[in-house]
Amino acid sequence: MSHPVELIGLLLAIVIQVIIIVYLAKKRPSLVKRVGSIFAIVAVTGIIMWSAFEFMHTDGSMHTNDFMIHHQIGVKEPTKEVIPEGKIFAIQILKDSFQEGNPDYAPDVAVVSHGDTIQWTNEDSTIHTVTSKSGFGKIFDSRSMNSGDVFTLNTSNLAVGEYEYLCVVHPWMVSTLVIE
Repeated sequence: MSHPVELIGLLLAIVIQVIIIVYLAKKRPSLVKRVGSIFAIVAVTGIIMWSAFEFMHTDGSMHTNDFMIHHQIGVKEPTKEVIPEGKIFAIQILKDSFQEGNPDYAPDVAVVSHGDTIQWTNEDSTIHTVTSKSGFGKIFDSRSMNSGDVFTLNTSNLAVGEYEYLCVVHPWMVSTLVIE
């Protein structure tokens, strides 16, 4: 049988209806005719709908997978390129930092001048984020960074001060950014 799931569904639909009609025939015989009529209407409607989908194909076969997406559709989000205004300060998300207790960022506390551009590079084999702890990403958020991805932040848009950030996927990965 080329469609075992359809066959199982059809058998279940028949068995459930038969069980209900047999139960009603024993307990409430006056309802058997009404319920049987409803089941007959539902069955005929189901057969008509199944046939309609069957004849949609030129070869007359039923292909339920035609209505499903077989592959992931790549959606490219527009990216805004950041043009560095000051010095570029590099921060690495270290290899194996996803394991709790391992070193996570280098440097762990980054001290930069206002106007510098910071670039985080994910050198780990798993997904990470660089998300401001204050406001939980309202100040800055890299979203998901795959291995090798780079997140760039221009500090001229931020106030002078101290910013804690973390990885949303691995919340024990916490570090500090100090803008002077």
